[in-house]
Amino acid sequence: MRRRRINVWFAVLLAVPMVLARLGAEPAAPVDLTIQKQIDALIGELRRDDDHDNARLACDSLLALGRAAVGPLKGALEADDHQQRHMAADILINLGHGWRDDPVMIQPTPAMLRVVVEGLRDDNVPRGREADELRSSFTFNARNGTEYLIGHIHLAEPLLAEALYSDDGQQQFLAACLLGWAGRASYVDEIAAILLPHLRDNDLVSDALLAAPALYRLGPTVVPYLESALRSADAQQRRIVELILLDLRQPPLTAPQLRDRQRRYRLCDFCYDPVYQFDPAALYRYPFDWPRGMPHVPLR
Repeated sequence: MRRRRINVWFAVLLAVPMVLARLGAEPAAPVDLTIQKQIDALIGELRRDDDHDNARLACDSLLALGRAAVGPLKGALEADDHQQRHMAADILINLGHGWRDDPVMIQPTPAMLRVVVEGLRDDNVPRGREADELRSSFTFNARNGTEYLIGHIHLAEPLLAEALYSDDGQQQFLAACLLGWAGRASYVDEIAAILLPHLRDNDLVSDALLAAPALYRLGPTVVPYLESALRSADAQQRRIVELILLDLRQPPLTAPQLRDRQRRYRLCDFCYDPVYQFDPAALYRYPFDWPRGMPHVPLR
């Protein structure tokens, strides 16, 4: 255990010169064999084990190493260890944020998309299982994965379409939201069946605010489903459905119209009309901290 911890700290020290290089202190040198071996060791430290510090330290070091770590991290996406796969994916997502103009860094592979869609499941990351270090890291795979997939819907669509039939309620819900936000009306049957119940008053924070714009962005094809839902709607669902229908029929194109939406419906405090004004780039406004066991909708 002690030897492993020393190796991790040694890798952190090796990463420092490359961090300085990225900050402009000096040009980045080619990755030598010593650093490559340390990267491989750091990738191994991402696995679930009895040490509650090593994986978090390894994450920090791999982030600092940047481009040099990308290849091994992509390889770790194929790992059989849940923690290792999802920490590797999260590091790659964060590296992509810092290298937005570099397609080598941000272009998703099939394995990356598969792991990120898997991460939409209710695996309770970051709190996680008792011995799973994901619970104490900054790896939030459902939220980070959702944000990542927004930019890659065209590539992830087949996986998300499959996830609509998932046995996991959270994965099913987020897949429906992603496809709805992207206006994929060909899945209107599934998306409406999954998301309309989330407009009802329940114990899930923000699920209705995420579901409503996904339904709205399906356009006129969703209208029959909304009208049908009104027949048995509770007070909250009725209010939201009426707002979606109003926005579809009379989009609020002026500031007075938007203010009127807030006065009449007032669904949130951070914008006038969270259906019409929804911005997928602002998911930070929506808590993803749902209790375990989000309801699953069986689809035929």
